[in-house]
This record gives sequence, C-alpha cells and structure tokens, in this order.
Amino acid sequence: MANNYGLEIQKLLLQVGSSKDARKNIKLLKQGANLADASQDLDWGIDLRMRLINMESEIFECKESFPAFSWMLEKYNSNPDYFDDEDFLWFYNAMFSSCTTSVSISKEKMIEIVEDYKVKLVVAGYSLRSYYHLLALFYIRTKNFEKSLEVIDLAEATIIDALSGGSNQTWEKEMRVGNLLALDRLEEALVVIQPLFLVRDEYNLTASCAYIEIAFHYAKLREDEIAKEYLSTGLSLFDLGALYNTNYVVTTKAMLMYLLNRYDMEGAYSLFEELSRWGEEIEDFLFFFFAKFAAVIFKGGGKARLDLQPHLSIYQDTGEYDLHVLHEFYKTKAFELADQFDLRNGNTWQRDELERLLMN
Repeated sequence: MANNYGLEIQKLLLQVGSSKDARKNIKLLKQGANLADASQDLDWGIDLRMRLINMESEIFECKESFPAFSWMLEKYNSNPDYFDDEDFLWFYNAMFSSCTTSVSISKEKMIEIVEDYKVKLVVAGYSLRSYYHLLALFYIRTKNFEKSLEVIDLAEATIIDALSGGSNQTWEKEMRVGNLLALDRLEEALVVIQPLFLVRDEYNLTASCAYIEIAFHYAKLREDEIAKEYLSTGLSLFDLGALYNTNYVVTTKAMLMYLLNRYDMEGAYSLFEELSRWGEEIEDFLFFFFAKFAAVIFKGGGKARLDLQPHLSIYQDTGEYDLHVLHEFYKTKAFELADQFDLRNGNTWQRDELERLLMN
C-alpha cells in the first residue's frame, strides 16, 4: 500500500469529484490525508487538508477543520519555508474567524491564537492590519464593542497589504457600523454606512445587506415605518437566488426572515426552509443567529406546511408542522447557546438581546 498510496489518493479525489455529498467528501479527504501521513508525504498532507478546510467551510462546519489546521500549523512552525506565507496566513485568518463562532473556545485561547497570527505576520513581512481586523472581530464576538472600535481605528491607521486590502476595507466599515449599532449610536452608524449604500458589487451584496441591517435596527426601536423604507430598498437590490453563501449572507438572510415575518411580507417561511437545510451542526454562532430569529417567527403558533430536510430533528414526514413546537424548539436552542456564549464572553449580552427580541 505504501508504494501505491498516491494512486489511492487519486482514486479518493475522483470519488470526491463525482459526489455532491460534502460530509462524505470530507471523510474521503481525511482518509487521503491519513494515507499521506502514513507515507510522510507533506505535499499531499497539506493539499488534502486545505481541500478539507475549504469544503467544510462551504457547509459552515468546523469539526474536521480545526484538527486539520492544527496539523498544518505544526508543520508551518517546523517547516516555514515549505509553505507560501500568504496562502497559509489566509487560512489562519479564516480559522481564527471560525474560532470566534465556537462556544467551546475560551477568550484566553482566542487571544493566544490571534497573537500567534500577529507574530507570523511580522516574520513574513506583512503589516498588522489583518491582525487588527481579527482582533476587532474578537471584541465584537465577545461583545466589547468600545474596544472593537478602538482596534478598528488602529487598523485604519495601518498600511494596507495583500492580506488586508480589497473587500477587507469594506469589512472594516461593516464592523464599525455593527459596533455603533450595538452601542445604540445610530446617528454615527448612519454616517459611516452611507458609502456602503452606494456600493454596486456582485449581486449588490454590500448595499442590500447594509439596508437590511439598518432596517433591523429601526425594527428593534419599533420605528416600523422607517424600518420598512430601508427594508424595501434593501429588497429591491437583494438577489436571493443568485447570492453565494457566506457567513455574512446567511446571517443577513436570517435577519431578513425576521423582518419579512414582522411586516407580514411574503418569503419568511421560504427563507426558513432554505436556512434550516444547513442543519443543526453548523458553527455555533450561525446556528444561534438562525435559531433566535426562527423562534421569533413561530411564536404566534398555528400550523403550516413546510419543506424541511429529513436530517433535521424537527422533521415530520407529513410536511405538516405545529409552529408552537418549532417555536419552543428554536427558543430552547437559542437560549442554550446564548448562555454558553455569555459564559464564554463574561457578560449577559446574548441572553439580554434574545429576551428583548422575543418581547419586541
């Protein structure tokens, strides 16, 4: 087998290429990585793990990605010249972002990781701007919004490089807006977000998400007429069918699901059906974000026919659903995750926000 491991890996990759089952393919890639390790083939070990991480990110899970990247990090530390620094640091950047979505990774561990990323940036000759991006994200996810704003100021004063340019500059503005809205500094947020309303990128993603975010904030304030104006503009730009899936798009769609339901507009249940297909094993933060809005849209009870996937624990083969049951299921899940995030973060922000959302 040792002499034929390359052929065996190629056969596994052919299976991956002919299958649309991401979870099956992840297992095949892991099997291939184990074959490479057994033959001490670093090239294949790196290649297969990069494929695995990319594939798992497409289904918003990180079960196999964390150990895969830990292996890569160990090899990078011992063989830095073997890697392309920029490629590796992009993976590191993405994996840290995933760390912030997990209830099981402590604040202390996240800081340790992001500081290691900083060291590697410096050694590789990059600026600290992408480090500040990750640090700002850490403070957003742990609900220290003032500190996140301070770090964004540091980022904007730092040289742009290959790891921090392009769409990351838009992300800086989006993070600033998110912090300001969380601090109820609406007028400041509206000033910062104005340029985002004018962006016409692919599918008008930036502008439509910006309008929907502001609409949601006005809905929280019960300024419903203003909220509906922003929502209407956002919907006129939003191409639901064409949009590719990223964390940002999924969370925006969950927010949109809530707004459509609040204002008795069509599409809330269709969005629920779409988002529920990702399952209950996706990254903690994404499932929490989805679950809290799902709990709200079903709190009125009633019955509905829904097209849900058999792998969901709430699945009914009749297609008929008691919405009160769905409300209780997602409310329970949301509160469980809210409490776990609050325990990790050392505050009560997520539970407080969830309670306000359910009462609004």
